[in-house]
Amino acid sequence: MRIVCLKQHPYKYSCSSYLILGDWNRIEDVNTLVDGGIDGFILEEISKLSTGVGKKAVEQIVLTHSHFDHCAGVKFVKKDILAQYSRLPRGMLLIIRFLTAK
Repeated sequence: MRIVCLKQHPYKYSCSSYLILGDWNRIEDVNTLVDGGIDGFILEEISKLSTGVGKKAVEQIVLTHSHFDHCAGVKFVKKDILAQYSRLPRGMLLIIRFLTAK
């Protein structure tokens, strides 16, 4: 397993975001984003990483908790990468639906 610490926006307050990848980027390895930050700043860095041939760069998102700086950027990740959400604590799914509503 590889854990990549993604860079934060230099001028905006945000949490630390991490991308968890398998050692060999196999099809069965699930690329997991931990916390989406506050905006889509991490997307450029994710696009530069080798995440596996024929795979989505992010296949699931895990949020550590529901603070704005951890979950507001999920809508940008979802729009750009079309990721799926993992099972979340009660109430978290409602926050994500609110943030990603059109």
